[in-house]
Order: sequence, then C-alpha cells, then structure tokens
Amino acid sequence: MGVPETGGDTGTSGDGRGTTAVRDLRPPPKGVAGDCGTGVCVQDTGNRESQLHAAVIRGMRYRLTDVETVQSEGSWLFTVKMERGQQEVMLLPCEEGGVEAWVNRCTHQDQRLHREGVGAVMRDGGVVCPKHGSVFDACSGGCGNGPAADTTLLSVDTTVENGQVYLTDDDARFLHDGGTDDDDDDDMPSSTSHLGF
Repeated sequence: MGVPETGGDTGTSGDGRGTTAVRDLRPPPKGVAGDCGTGVCVQDTGNRESQLHAAVIRGMRYRLTDVETVQSEGSWLFTVKMERGQQEVMLLPCEEGGVEAWVNRCTHQDQRLHREGVGAVMRDGGVVCPKHGSVFDACSGGCGNGPAADTTLLSVDTTVENGQVYLTDDDARFLHDGGTDDDDDDDMPSSTSHLGF
C-alpha cells in the first residue's frame, strides 16, 4: 500500500490537541486545514478521518512500493487521477534494479497490458500486449513491432530511493493500489496462449 511522505513538524493546536504536518497526494477530507500553497498542510490529529488523509500538495512524492516487490511480482499496478480521469499505471522492472512507470494501455487499441489475475506478460525485457502481440520495452516504453510499432507508452514520473519507489509526477494523484473497477477487456481471451513467439 502506498504511504504518504510525512514531515516531522508537530505542534499543538489552540485546543491542546496535537497537529502534524503531512504531505500526501490524496484529496483533502473535512477537518483538514492549512496553507497547502506553502507545501505544508496542517492535519487535525484529533479527527480520525483527517488522520487517514491530508491535503493535495503538488511537487510532493508518495511512496508506492519497493523495488524488490516489483521485481519479484514482475509488475505492480496502481491507480492515479490525471487530467484525463482515472488511469491505471504499471510499474515494470527495468535494467540494473530500477523500475519505470507506464500508463496501463497499449497505444494501438487502448488495451490493458497488465491484467487482473495475469499481471503484465514480459518477454525479452518488454511487456506484451495480449491483443495483438506488440512488445513495449520496459525501460523506454517504445514499441518496435506489430500494430503499435513506432509508438511509446505514456510515462508517469517516479523516483527510486533506497529501494523504495515514489510517485513524483505533478500531474498524477495517487488514488489506490491495484486497478480500476472498469472492465472493458470483454473481447479478450483469458490468457496469452494464443500469441505466437
């Protein structure tokens, strides 16, 4: 589960309850106050709901998972809010222990690349589109074959620090681990066994 970066600033509010400076990319709930334009929002720690959420701050980072999890599972999926709405994003292992983040859609026919129960099918350092077999390089996002040739997946900015993966894209707000409830892959087979290599 993603974890917001928290600051160490703790003080006391006028009513004697503690307050904590929190950096988080989720929408603010009722009970959160502060000047988010300065990069610090004050969270009322006396309110259970506000303990779970904080105000949106651009330019902050959000801990998603660790590199080891992405490498052992082969991919890791999460959902963000972007200008064009909710988007699934997949983290893929990349060379020398890094990871890259890509919007979870083939550029050819808006097909999910990472699918629930299957994950992202990888071959020779690339993620395979289950519909027509185009392969996108996990590190560059570029495709050199099939109907999606000469296109590149949409990237989402992340940073790896001390083995932890952080969402750092100013245009993407973390919503939750996993994909959306949207099930628009209804014309897809349940496996990629139909693809020839």
